[in-house]
Amino acid sequence: SSSSLVGTWRVVRFCDQDSAGVVSEPMGPKPMGYFIYTPTGQLSIHAMRTPPAGPVAGDSVRLRNLAELRPYYFSYFGTYTITSDTTVIHHVEGGTFPDYIGTDQLRGYRIRGDTLSIGAPLFPCRVLIRAR
Repeated sequence: SSSSLVGTWRVVRFCDQDSAGVVSEPMGPKPMGYFIYTPTGQLSIHAMRTPPAGPVAGDSVRLRNLAELRPYYFSYFGTYTITSDTTVIHHVEGGTFPDYIGTDQLRGYRIRGDTLSIGAPLFPCRVLIRAR
């Protein structure tokens, strides 16, 4: 059922695939993070590079803008609407990607047991495990 998306999911793979089919891992080979879908419709997504690097490594760094965090940390929050057993829309209220704020981000997803695969066409391989 669509309600099976509700819960907390731990990031185990965070990869992108370009139009030529080349896969990259922008958060490295062992990313950390959670995708949280509350029963009342709120959404919180976080992913970061492990081990922490760059501005999140512990040194105090002045960022000129949020975009400088992108190689190391990715986050946004808002609400969500499940439109089918394979599609969810993330209604983004805020986050580290200014161009996402105020937009609706369509995501296809598939749940097999405790594994969630989710993404847009350009991001087909976000893989998460249900946190218990």
